[in-house]
Order: sequence, then C-alpha cells, then structure tokens
Amino acid sequence: MKPETSVAGKPRFISSVPWNPQHPDALVIHCGYFPYQLQIDDFVSKGLGLVFDRFAVPGGAQFFVAGGVQYKYKMADVPRVKFLHEGHKFQQIICIADAGCGWYADMLGKNISQEAFKQRQIDDLVKARSVITAEFQNLSVRLFFAQPNGDGWVEFEEII
Repeated sequence: MKPETSVAGKPRFISSVPWNPQHPDALVIHCGYFPYQLQIDDFVSKGLGLVFDRFAVPGGAQFFVAGGVQYKYKMADVPRVKFLHEGHKFQQIICIADAGCGWYADMLGKNISQEAFKQRQIDDLVKARSVITAEFQNLSVRLFFAQPNGDGWVEFEEII
C-alpha cells in the first residue's frame, strides 16, 4: 500500500493487514539471518498453521544453553521469553536453527565440517528443549532445522 498524506501534511502508511489483538499460539525462536525470514513465516503460519510471536536473535535458541562468556545472553534472553509468555499466553515454543548461521560460525570457527556444524546446532536445540521444558512446564516445544534443499527452496526438518 502506498503512503498516504495526513491532514498535517506528514506522510503515513496504512497497512493492508487488519489489526488482530488475538494471543498467539506459539513463540518462534530463531536466528535473525534474513534469507530465512520469509520462509520461516511461511512454514509456521501455513505449514504448522500457527499464529505466532517471533523472538529472533543471533544463534536462535542457543542462548538457552549458552555458557562461559555467552552466559550473559541466557541471563538477558530467558527473562524476555518469560515476559512474552506471561503477556501473550502462547502454549508452545518452536525453535528453528538454520544452516549457515553466522553466530555458530563465529562461535565454532572455520575448521569444522558442515556435518559437525549442523550436528552442534541440533545438539544445542535438544539441550535447549530440556532447559525450556524445565523453565516452562506447561509448554510444548518443537525443534526444526532449516536449510536450502538445492532447488531454490528451504526445507524444515523436525528434530525429534
């Protein structure tokens, strides 16, 4: 929709999407890497059929298992997730890791195979699920790994 001009002469934009004060079904925690954003929206809303809140941070759900110098991220982000849960009353958390995550690349370095890189992300997702279920006993948690499939599309593999 194009910007409209208000009475005061200042430009404004009116969204074509109507306001919806509904509480979301889920909180989706994922990395903020842009190439996956539209596909995550598509997957969660159409593939899983959920109305969702988003918590996009470098490394996605890795902050739940952060230790050492990264422990500060856990101390900052877990209370934010609790705040969102209390206010938005979602019933599940969806954690999505993505291939090529820059946070993990920085953390793991360059001398690691793609297989080991992916496995570390999956291991951290599984550990994050344990932390989440301990912190939020009444929430279900689902884990997914997103990656390009070679045909120009992104596929989401559920981690059981």
